[in-house]
Amino acid sequence: VEPFATYLKQNGYAETMMPTFSGHGDTLIMKGYKAKHWLMEAELAYRQLAKKVDEVVVVGFSMGGLIAMYLAIRYPVKKLVLLSAAAKYVSPSQLVRDLKGVAADAIHGAVSENKLFQHYLYKLRHVPFTATVEFMKVVKLVDPYMEKITCPVFIVQGKQDGIVPSQTAQYVFSSWS
Repeated sequence: VEPFATYLKQNGYAETMMPTFSGHGDTLIMKGYKAKHWLMEAELAYRQLAKKVDEVVVVGFSMGGLIAMYLAIRYPVKKLVLLSAAAKYVSPSQLVRDLKGVAADAIHGAVSENKLFQHYLYKLRHVPFTATVEFMKVVKLVDPYMEKITCPVFIVQGKQDGIVPSQTAQYVFSSWS
């Protein structure tokens, strides 16, 4: 999300916060981190920013989208932008399509060049099961309260996202219908 934060700064948003949650960042070292750590870090960033500006716009990507919703439930948020918010996760049909592409590359001896395969392999090696459990705690915490969000919400979701199914956008949208 760093290019997006840079864009915002260049286009009139003088103050931005871009917290990197514990265990995330350039390398995934997630062992020992819990949902409460990520939520606390988001709240601290929100509070820091709220001291500097009159209105806060919150943007969240993937799990960060859920954490952004958490902030919008608990704090005054002017606008909320959700980028592939992981309110529902893993699209079996997209995962099958992705795996077919990986298999085709494997048959042709090019699996080591397949970026999607490398991405999934990296995640499998670096994201412990306990981190997945903690992520699901965030989902369970936010899901029952999404309807309480009253600020304007902009939802962005890719159709070919193998992790966050495209119908998640409709699910999130229907929370306010």
